[in-house]
Amino acid sequence: MIKFATVLEVNPDSLFVRDNSGQEILVYAQNAQQFAPGDYVRIIYNGAMTLSLPPQISAIFVTLVRRGARICGEILAVGQGNFTLADIEGGEIQVNYPDASAFSPGDSVCVQYDGRMTLSLPPQIQGISVERSEASRSICGEIQSIGSGYFLLLSDDAMEIRVNYENASSELLPGQNVCVQYSGALTRSIPPQISAISITPRPSEAQLCGEILVVEKERFLLLDDTQQAEIIVNTPSAREYSPGDMVCVVYSGAMTRSLPPQISAQRVMRR
Repeated sequence: MIKFATVLEVNPDSLFVRDNSGQEILVYAQNAQQFAPGDYVRIIYNGAMTLSLPPQISAIFVTLVRRGARICGEILAVGQGNFTLADIEGGEIQVNYPDASAFSPGDSVCVQYDGRMTLSLPPQIQGISVERSEASRSICGEIQSIGSGYFLLLSDDAMEIRVNYENASSELLPGQNVCVQYSGALTRSIPPQISAISITPRPSEAQLCGEILVVEKERFLLLDDTQQAEIIVNTPSAREYSPGDMVCVVYSGAMTRSLPPQISAQRVMRR
């Protein structure tokens, strides 16, 4: 049998997950340490499930479907089962989290979530875990090049900075405009170095990544990795791509409410 679920907690030999029906399950898996809270996974097992609380299963295979995400910022307000977070660009996000009352306005926190964010105003995410963090700083600029575990950022004030970030080669692309949240510590080396807490697109930009399904004269149909939704991408360079290409599209953040929705690309980058 197959289950799709979101990882809530990682143990040495097991995962505590919530499946698509909302049921929480303890999954014994040899490769448990490969995953993190917020990851969306595919679980293959023999169909046997204990009657304990929580129920338990033994996985034959667990594979990653979608990586979770992390966002940091300052809490502005706390509600019943949620709080409002100001991220590093000043945007407001509603974080739905059962233990929201454990936090207070002014707290600096980092939220682990499943990578999905609603298109509502304000956008909403479902927090998997929330940790208090030290006050941090941010710096924005354009990615110049990417190495193993780091990238070079040309900041807005024309300073070249090495940003140490474990997932740089798998999540980022040269030419992207991003904001980096970091502790405030900057080395005196050449170039100076910082260690990223989180990476987000510049406030005036948004990004979608996925697979091209259909190509037309000045547009293509994209299957978005995160929402698994089809989106029309308008771009004069559409003919440079083919069905099956994996790309990331940078756009203004504006999206039509048509079916399917449409965006206008500022840049299209192959993955």
